[in-house]
Amino acid sequence: MRKRDWPTAVGRLRERGTAAWRADARVQQLRAELAAAEEPGRRRLAEVLAAHEAVSKALDVAYLRAASLLLDHFQTGQWPPLRWPRGMRPPGGRPLPSWVRSVHARDARIWRYLPVTVPGDDGAGGADDHANLRYAVARAARTLRASELAHRLGPGEDQREQTRDDLAAVWQRARAYGDAVVALLAHDAQLLTAG
Repeated sequence: MRKRDWPTAVGRLRERGTAAWRADARVQQLRAELAAAEEPGRRRLAEVLAAHEAVSKALDVAYLRAASLLLDHFQTGQWPPLRWPRGMRPPGGRPLPSWVRSVHARDARIWRYLPVTVPGDDGAGGADDHANLRYAVARAARTLRASELAHRLGPGEDQREQTRDDLAAVWQRARAYGDAVVALLAHDAQLLTAG
């Protein structure tokens, strides 16, 4: 791969982000439908929602992993990776109940893919677009790391609903981190290929 392949890599990352955000929108739609559903159809709708939540989580993890990998390659002056992290895929393309349970049981695996070092981690923006984008990535990473701490502390019995909302916010922060990486890499890749 050459310098000109960075825009292609950024485009692939952007596609993963789009898929993750679309999956989350579908989950939100299903949650609203479940809240308004009558009793006879609630159980089936809850199963469909659980399957869509699992697919959404798998896409979020794949997006976070790819964003971290691509950012690491760019920071270290490497070419884009030939092999991208693969997301957990349902067997046969269908989210079977056992696969859904396994995804939900591994909520914590998202924390493994947080970046160790992030450009702009000094905590200050700058006067140019590049510095501001680096700061946005660092801020998104810090917010996601803070979510990890809150997640590990765990909820009390009376906070299950709040915990579900907090976890949804964590997945949203993971997508926001990926989006910040896309913006930074798109900017830097454009400068790299122009030069």
